[in-house]
Amino acid sequence: MWDKKALGNANPKSLQFTIFFLVGKCLGFRGRESFRQILVGDLELREDSCGRFYLEHSERATKTRDGTNVHHHCRDTAPRIYEDKTLGNRDPIILYKEYMSRRPLTSNLGESPLFLTPIPEN
Repeated sequence: MWDKKALGNANPKSLQFTIFFLVGKCLGFRGRESFRQILVGDLELREDSCGRFYLEHSERATKTRDGTNVHHHCRDTAPRIYEDKTLGNRDPIILYKEYMSRRPLTSNLGESPLFLTPIPEN
């Protein structure tokens, strides 16, 4: 998929599919509702004590995770996607930063949906 440019940063559609793929695979998203509801503010770019960057997903209260049964519905650790500099232009953090830089500035607010519809190429 990378070689055929279905994943990567070759065009807006492939970049969005790549972020969609990474969020699903690395953060454990499964249903379409999870992808539809994720907001820009739900992912935070952080740096660990070793200087490695990572994306951390902070879960908001939902219909099934309302905070009443904390031990049953909360994960022990927040899901993370770490950078991997050996991947070059396939590094998830580089791709995330590029994805965020290509979005309209008004769509980078914390309450904005993470996934937008890319403008089709002519």
